[in-house]
Amino acid sequence: MKDLVYKTFEASANNGVPEADAGSKNDSRGKTCFARCFARKLAGVVAMAAVITFSAISCGGGGGSAGGVKLKSNKYLGNFPGLIANNELAKKAYEENIEKLREAKNIDKITKLNTEEKERKEKFEAAIESEEEKIKGNDIPFTYSDEFKKLKIDVAYVKIKEGGSSIIDNNVSVVAKEDFKINAANYDDYSSLYFRIVSSDGSAIEKNKTRITGGSSFTKGEELNLLGQKTQIFFSVYHESEKWVDFAGIEFITKAEYDAIKD
Repeated sequence: MKDLVYKTFEASANNGVPEADAGSKNDSRGKTCFARCFARKLAGVVAMAAVITFSAISCGGGGGSAGGVKLKSNKYLGNFPGLIANNELAKKAYEENIEKLREAKNIDKITKLNTEEKERKEKFEAAIESEEEKIKGNDIPFTYSDEFKKLKIDVAYVKIKEGGSSIIDNNVSVVAKEDFKINAANYDDYSSLYFRIVSSDGSAIEKNKTRITGGSSFTKGEELNLLGQKTQIFFSVYHESEKWVDFAGIEFITKAEYDAIKD
């Protein structure tokens, strides 16, 4: 490439006339032409290099492609969050590509891409089903805030009940630490269970709450439930799914603490 460019410059400098015949009269003119041609050719080479580089990046693979990216397994939720995160990336890539093909009215490629997307969805659903069986029954770690510890309820356990295409359903056992009654003054503290979903670095993945009872009085050791049903906590893994890969547990908090957390 270097020799080719140099020869082009050399020929352009003398306007196709051999240097020996150009004469002193044309020498300064030749040098001027050489400089101009050099600038033009250099700009062309740079532009071509930019096009080649851009094409290499566009045509190459990379994170975020339809194939997804490799995400680590979680200690408690297994590969569930990683599968969801990759599924979200794949769906986004499909939607972007199908839109371009529709604009280009490329029916053959649209049909092929739709077939591939259908097969991908089937594999994803099978993988999620398999992962659900692996994590079902797992204990979910939890802690209490100092303010929550002052309440008259305790959490005995949190266990994974089942999973779905993007949500994990957990059974929660909430029991009374002492005899107490729910009234207008403490209703907000005991009618619902408030909590933060915590990441391994201590930050909150999200805040949430769930209804825990419709009753009004409880004795020590009695389980609080709504119409005889176990209290449920749902993990909406599809929401910012990449963060769920670092899931570390739940922190139970009071309503006042819940309200103080900005969305």
